[in-house]
Amino acid sequence: EVEIDLAKKAHVGKDICKVLKMEHISILDKVVPTFSKGEDLRLDLRVSVLKPVKGVKVRLTLRTDSDTGIGTGWSSEGDLNEAGEAPLPVTLSLSQFEKGAFYVSIGVYHENEAGQTVLLDHITRAFKIEVLGSPMWNPTAHGYMNLDVK
Repeated sequence: EVEIDLAKKAHVGKDICKVLKMEHISILDKVVPTFSKGEDLRLDLRVSVLKPVKGVKVRLTLRTDSDTGIGTGWSSEGDLNEAGEAPLPVTLSLSQFEKGAFYVSIGVYHENEAGQTVLLDHITRAFKIEVLGSPMWNPTAHGYMNLDVK
């Protein structure tokens, strides 16, 4: 696995790290973060839960080296019912991607009592991946993508 310590990265947002904090992420089944077209980016995100929270979901956003947004995807919701370390496994299909280097930003959210999606923790450019193959997607010509995240 590729191991990434998130504790030392910049966490951004208004109420960051009051409910949970992203601590570590593993890119599963990889020695280096390089992928062939069609592979899945399988992640094991580890968070420190400070207080129980329901309806947690992870948002992944991919950007180019020049900081152009490529697409965003959301995981399904889950509950974190007790304080302590908890896993948030996430899989992103890279089938929509062609050749290129991409930065992955990660956000953890939940839905509050009013039905609003609230940011719990976010790291911009948490890590970088490379997809091998033909020339990459052109967001200016083809638009922003909804990513397939599980």
